[in-house]
Amino acid sequence: MSDGVPIFGYRRKSYVLLASLLCAVSFFLLGVWGHTSPGAAVALLFLYFCGSATCNVIGEALVVEEGREKGSHSGAAVTVSHFFGMRALSFLVMSYLSGFLLDYVSKPTLFAASSAIPLVVFVAALFLDEQPVTHTHTH
Repeated sequence: MSDGVPIFGYRRKSYVLLASLLCAVSFFLLGVWGHTSPGAAVALLFLYFCGSATCNVIGEALVVEEGREKGSHSGAAVTVSHFFGMRALSFLVMSYLSGFLLDYVSKPTLFAASSAIPLVVFVAALFLDEQPVTHTHTH
């Protein structure tokens, strides 16, 4: 969708900015008041995972695009392999740390603090080198 419907003239940057902001706000609100209502918690987690999935898909697309620019299929395969390896490692580390931190901080505090992670993605997306789309083609 991001390739066909650019936001503010960008195919990917705007989507990553909006989706990461959605993740941060969702986790922050979950920490502030979402933990008191199961319905609110489900809604906020749904919004978080929508934003997370959007960032993930666009990240994968950027990795594949970068791999293709290296000029060979093996270069693309190595780039994609590194991406998925680092993603798996980060999931492992975050799972361990969140379990560890629950012994020291409350669940609401952990959710609110976790909203900082998508903000790192938001700031990184500000530096994403993408040329604005001047026009779109309809098929």
